[in-house]
Amino acid sequence: MNLGEAKKALAKFPADMDSAEVMFVLATPKGRQYELLCAVGIIPINDTCAVGLCGTSYIQEQVEGGKMEKPPGYENLPPVEGDEWKGQG
Repeated sequence: MNLGEAKKALAKFPADMDSAEVMFVLATPKGRQYELLCAVGIIPINDTCAVGLCGTSYIQEQVEGGKMEKPPGYENLPPVEGDEWKGQG
């Protein structure tokens, strides 16, 4: 889908839905995963650019890895079951 197609698809929604959250739905080996859209940006690819949409897991990875500061309103996500060992050292 290109940006024009995305704009056209989003234009179908009425203005009273402007406060509705935007979510990604991903198919993973563990089943369906829902993730909030957190950021929109530009991704340079060779001699062109693409529109990048980032979900919560990408932002969390960047913050926890020290690659970016916590954005305003950032809240740590609850730990994922099985990841209890992370952060212990």
